[in-house]
Amino acid sequence: FDYLVVSNQLCDFESLIKYLVFDKTIPLNGVLNLKDESDHVTIDKMTAFESLKPNRTYFNYIKKQTRYLLYNNVALVKRSHSCPYACDFCYCKLLNEGDYITRSYKDLSTEMASVEADYYWAVDDVFIHNAKEAMSFIETFKDKHYKLIVYLRADFIAAHPEIMKSLKDCGIIEVIVGLESIKASTLIEFNKGYAPDVNTKAIQVLKQADISLTALFMVDINDCYKDFKALKQYIKKHQLMNYTFSIFTPLRGTKLYKEYEKDIKDFKCEHYDFLHLVLKPTKMFSFTFRLAFVQLFIFQFFQSKSARQFIYKLLKDNIKRGGNE
Repeated sequence: FDYLVVSNQLCDFESLIKYLVFDKTIPLNGVLNLKDESDHVTIDKMTAFESLKPNRTYFNYIKKQTRYLLYNNVALVKRSHSCPYACDFCYCKLLNEGDYITRSYKDLSTEMASVEADYYWAVDDVFIHNAKEAMSFIETFKDKHYKLIVYLRADFIAAHPEIMKSLKDCGIIEVIVGLESIKASTLIEFNKGYAPDVNTKAIQVLKQADISLTALFMVDINDCYKDFKALKQYIKKHQLMNYTFSIFTPLRGTKLYKEYEKDIKDFKCEHYDFLHLVLKPTKMFSFTFRLAFVQLFIFQFFQSKSARQFIYKLLKDNIKRGGNE
């Protein structure tokens, strides 16, 4: 690698491209020059959402290959940087030096109008986090007829059941929620900010609003076999159809990384995908922990119809593309 972009700002990446292609005198902010082994880099924190918009030419070229679960022709959009919450395992709150900045839903809607897609995935860590933002979104999108996939917090959903139906009417069809764990001790360790019953209420609220849910679960190194079993029972009890599993992985820069750094057994970059063990489990052998984790996906295949449909669709699409090449 010659250069490493460490800035959150697209304009800093744009400056690097211009520097390389047109003019070597352009000052570089937020870019580490690895060729001269310099360890100095200037990063300007964003105080307002950037005006630079992505070029969608390539997206239009490969649009038919984009997907989220069973949704095709999915465009990515974004209206915020960083995160207003403070979970100790997550790096999102560290972006932009921890300063949460947003742009208006009207500005987001204007950008979406210029993108031809069947679905729009808002990749903000939290798309709406209070009632005021919810009302602004509803006012902006009530007549737009977009179909949106967004991230929301369980405590926001549970606290505002009266809003969820309006969000559905304004285009939010799928909500991704980091439920993380069904164990109170794990939620406390992660500094999630609420108890497990909030997750359960959020599931119920979304069902009542007829909004699809993708639940994100994270197994902890302190889990034992009965915890894996309890998670399966919870999923069956609440009839969850879309969900993912990951393994707690301490990320550099987070509070929990500092606590676990001395215990990390694996520093290979390719293993920091939340599917590998980089810490030694405390209540299981590493092999049995990995086996129990794999069994979660086997359980998902037989328990979730949508998971099977996704795998079949993925295989079908890959075979179809292979035949056309």
